[in-house]
Amino acid sequence: MTTTTVAAPVPPPSAERLRALRRMKMIAGGLLIAALVIYIVARAVGHGSGAWGYVEAAAEASMVGGLADWFAVTALFRYPLGLRIPHTAIIPNKKDQIGAGLAGFVHDYFLTSEIVAERVRAAEIPRRLGEWLADPEHAPYGRAAVEALKALKLQDKVKDHLVRAENVGQAGQFAFTGNAELAIISKTLAVSPKFKQSGTFVLFPFSSYNSITQTAVVLRSSAQRDAAHAFLNWFLSSEVQPHLPDLGLTPVK
Repeated sequence: MTTTTVAAPVPPPSAERLRALRRMKMIAGGLLIAALVIYIVARAVGHGSGAWGYVEAAAEASMVGGLADWFAVTALFRYPLGLRIPHTAIIPNKKDQIGAGLAGFVHDYFLTSEIVAERVRAAEIPRRLGEWLADPEHAPYGRAAVEALKALKLQDKVKDHLVRAENVGQAGQFAFTGNAELAIISKTLAVSPKFKQSGTFVLFPFSSYNSITQTAVVLRSSAQRDAAHAFLNWFLSSEVQPHLPDLGLTPVK
């Protein structure tokens, strides 16, 4: 079986870039010619002695350096003056080797399991995600809590004593362990056996915050789609719906 690789066409450079390239070539060529003229004048007038000797040496070094730089850069991309000099046109002739070497270098020194694990740890993704979820602008329960405090004109009174949790479960845990005097949590959590037996709860008026809509979906890729559908059917049945308000949930209409 043969595999054919088709390279994507390279878009031609823009007119502006071509103008800039021509300008740079003219400047570089002009400086090289200027160095040549200065060298000839210094050689003819000063014969390499006195101050003219320094001028001659500087002009000579400029010419040699300019030619060496031109050859080095040109040799990377094509044959200088069209002459097939060995070890020139390096990139066109060895692009596959260069690509493979670069890929190996990145793999060996940047994509090892140790380095990737270290980068993931340094990114502190769980902490950042927790902070993002704890922001009332992103967390539905936090947003509802802020709305209720504002509606009941309590926010200014308690703002200096508020502690943000990463989620509603952690907020409840703060109160359960005594690290907070109270917690604003969902009724679903408040009526669970753990919290119901350890304290009391007071409901915010429903009119003080926007309702939180929750959605259930069954994934097509689920390995247990039948069980998921059976659970949803049970949850939506007349046997379960009347008990949802006791759990802090509104029956599905």
